[in-house]
Amino acid sequence: MLAALASWLDARAQGGQWLLRIEDVDSERCKPEHAATIRAQLQALGLAWDAELPAQSQRLDRYAEQLESWLSSDRVYACRCNRRVLAPYRGAGETCYPGLCRGLGLPATGHALRFALPRPARRDFVDRLLGPQSQDVATQCGDFVLRRRTGDYSYQYAVCMDDAEQGITDVVRGQDLLPSTGRQLLLLEALGAPPPRYLHHPLIHDADGRKLSKATGADAAELTDPLASLRQAAQALGLPPQVGAQHSVAALLEAGVRAWPDCLQAASRKG
Repeated sequence: MLAALASWLDARAQGGQWLLRIEDVDSERCKPEHAATIRAQLQALGLAWDAELPAQSQRLDRYAEQLESWLSSDRVYACRCNRRVLAPYRGAGETCYPGLCRGLGLPATGHALRFALPRPARRDFVDRLLGPQSQDVATQCGDFVLRRRTGDYSYQYAVCMDDAEQGITDVVRGQDLLPSTGRQLLLLEALGAPPPRYLHHPLIHDADGRKLSKATGADAAELTDPLASLRQAAQALGLPPQVGAQHSVAALLEAGVRAWPDCLQAASRKG
């Protein structure tokens, strides 16, 4: 919900369009009823979208077509490595894949498909909130997975295909996804698409400092009291107190749009 509010405010403050896209390439975790819940939550929170883009589950043929093209040009290769093989390469964070299967010419069927990083693989970008950033994807994660052995496409790959082909100009999301940006810039380059502008907003954390999410047992956005949910989100985003003091959803959103540019400017100066 936090990302939804931040991106909605940003689009409205810029006079742009706020687009709804259901990202459901994970066949095990994403169910049709989840999409209905998301729409109901957004409507209850007053976050009206200007258009709904095709869900990722409707674009699987296009994802497959692009991978076939990349396989023939050696941008992508098949990988047979399992968790046991990769265990020595896992550090404090994610696994940094050392390219064990690169150049083996394994068949695509039955294997994961990885993106063959160009060299150098460092990419610089400017986050609209956090300022200049630099990420070396080679040391961050190495050649990363685009399609899993199960046949599911990765988040990184699907969103880049969507952003490139749907003309997305601005991406607003949580700071937990900041490390994804360098690899997405590489994918967009390979697709010949201009990168969007990125803004990574603060997160809401629990008492133990963990990001509030389904993975940590957090509840879904409260539909019975949308104003309270919006007030909490506005506070987390650093909007001034007068935004949260509004007495209706519509008034809070209107005040939030007015305050958003100054809020971003003040936060970027602190950063």
